[in-house]
Amino acid sequence: KSNKDQRQLQTTMEPFAHTASLSTVLTQCGPQWDALGRLEDGRIFLVEAKANLPELASPGSAASEPSKTLILRSLSECQVYLGVDARIDWARQYYQYCNRLAHLCWLRVLNDLPTFLVFVYFLNAAEVSGPRSIAEWKNAIKSMYAALHR
Repeated sequence: KSNKDQRQLQTTMEPFAHTASLSTVLTQCGPQWDALGRLEDGRIFLVEAKANLPELASPGSAASEPSKTLILRSLSECQVYLGVDARIDWARQYYQYCNRLAHLCWLRVLNDLPTFLVFVYFLNAAEVSGPRSIAEWKNAIKSMYAALHR
């Protein structure tokens, strides 16, 4: 899946001149998106979907040391841009969410590409014991934001 997603992201980016190289943010495996798309007007959409609360929290990457260095640098650059306290460890409890923000920063900020990050949160996914109400998702997301933006 990851190599396919990396090729899809590169294909999505082909029409644009890059200010910052894709290799400055992507590890060898690249991101694994639930959906990627580009509209005819050039707008890019990155989609991340979740069906249960445990998916929201994710531990740090199991990447190799060189890849971890790249990941940590990308997360740190995004934190600086967003004005988030650098002492908050974005590579820890909500790594995947933070990684998605770093990719958005790379595309929007460093490359000035019209990019949008869409999070889809499903209700009533019984097969994975997903939340049954919007309030459950809102509470979990509120807790995540509090942990990441103190």
